[in-house]
Amino acid sequence: MHILDVAPCAALAPYVDRFWGWEAPRETVDLPLLLPGTGAELFFHYGTPFRYADKAGAPRVMPRVHLLCLRGAPLPLLPTAGIGFLSVRFSAGAVHRFTRVPGPAWMDEMITPGDLWGADGHQLVAQVLDTSEPRRRVALVQRFLLERLQTEPHDALVAEAVARIYRQAAEIALRPLETAVGYRQMVRRFRAITGQTPVEVRQASRLQKTVRTMLLDPGTAPLDAALAQGFYDQSHFIRAFRAWSGMTPAAFLRAHGGASHFYNTSRRPC
Repeated sequence: MHILDVAPCAALAPYVDRFWGWEAPRETVDLPLLLPGTGAELFFHYGTPFRYADKAGAPRVMPRVHLLCLRGAPLPLLPTAGIGFLSVRFSAGAVHRFTRVPGPAWMDEMITPGDLWGADGHQLVAQVLDTSEPRRRVALVQRFLLERLQTEPHDALVAEAVARIYRQAAEIALRPLETAVGYRQMVRRFRAITGQTPVEVRQASRLQKTVRTMLLDPGTAPLDAALAQGFYDQSHFIRAFRAWSGMTPAAFLRAHGGASHFYNTSRRPC
């Protein structure tokens, strides 16, 4: 399997973690369970789109190009033959820098570049899928995002707060942030951009970082990884993990510990 991993240019680096992808034209790949988080992925499937199981367990096929922004529940991917994709991994709360479509419209939906950017989005899809050179695909998407980057966010306070919560999820206290403008107003503004409350952003950040450690560093005990991310004790971690993923940490590792996953070492401090 060929793996692509490209760092964004300096102007996009605060908002895009990486451009990455897998290509396995002659293999059937066991794809991972996708867990809810704080960021988003824009997938361009130039090979076979991913197969997944819907809420009833029935197999479905993803759109060829779509933004995926999981918040409410995990999404089980199914083994798929002939995959080839490029993905843009957006940082926490960063998609709003490139589109004025409200955050809640993205959550737990597979929306297309046409939904986000109209005719320009459709044109981008045609250009990327018509290109066979991986680096050329990255260049096309990177230029498109640079042209739409809003350097002045429409809510600078929330934009900075989301980034801080993700970076400092293990120890950050939310009360000073919430009392700065009032709890209800802060919750409303967070939901408008991220689809989550400040508490939900912090919890998802802690869980994502814990799972990343569990999968990338299997020598670390899950409880140690959880305590390092701000969980109080084992029972606190297990309750939060079960509510988030639908299973206990031990059951997750039995099912997915040795399987393929989409976690990568972070390019920025966490």
